[in-house]
Amino acid sequence: MLDEIHRGLVSELRRADQASRVAIEGLVYLLAARTGRHWPPPKVATPEWLSNAVELVRSTYSRKISLSQIAAAIGVYPVTLADAFRRYFHKSVGGYITDLRIAQARQKLEDTQHTIAEIAQESGFYDESHMGWVFRHRFGVAPGALRRRAH
Repeated sequence: MLDEIHRGLVSELRRADQASRVAIEGLVYLLAARTGRHWPPPKVATPEWLSNAVELVRSTYSRKISLSQIAAAIGVYPVTLADAFRRYFHKSVGGYITDLRIAQARQKLEDTQHTIAEIAQESGFYDESHMGWVFRHRFGVAPGALRRRAH
């Protein structure tokens, strides 16, 4: 990949005609593009208000909370909050909340003897059936089967 660009640059430097300058510029752009694909983008610091939103979500995810409520509590527009979650965490606020609920429910399934209905309620799912749907969608198995595998 880079060898062919190198050969092209050497060839154009040897020619040194009127078109060489344009060809060299193009090859340098191609080199920059291909090199850039192999380096991760720089990490951008999370805004403080977004960190506050995450903290709020982490402390309230087991209760019903909406995007609008979170945004109002931290003083930003719901669209701003939704956009920031997608940009920084590559998921929606709802997806983030669901991930937290799943993590808590899975841990309780594996480490406690609480009923699946109790775990669903404690983890913030609407009911046992909702938690079952989410688990089957995410893990391909029902919560009870996941519990049996863990033991």
